[in-house]
Amino acid sequence: MQIAVPRDFRPAIGAITADNKGDYTEVKVPLSGRFRSLPVNAVEFAFGNENGIDVTILRFGASRSEVAKVLGRDIARASRIIRQRVRAGETGADQSVTLDEQGGQARLVCDTSN
Repeated sequence: MQIAVPRDFRPAIGAITADNKGDYTEVKVPLSGRFRSLPVNAVEFAFGNENGIDVTILRFGASRSEVAKVLGRDIARASRIIRQRVRAGETGADQSVTLDEQGGQARLVCDTSN
């Protein structure tokens, strides 16, 4: 399958890959850009294969501490909102927004699986 990328965006988007991992399909989109002044290297998705897995990952070209300085309050706010929604029975307990680090690069992980 080929994805049509608008001409103006082509220089910022690398070769998109999709890999069936059994329970989910992992899609990786290499990027060259910035989000809230932070360098972004990729956006990744995990789509469940006939299940509720649904994860979006924004991979930064910066350390966890650098990303936390810029996004830490927003991540904490999103986590509080998710906890409130779980307590109210509005969403599943497995949903989360977290910041971790892999290979020296920070990852903002948004898990909306159900």
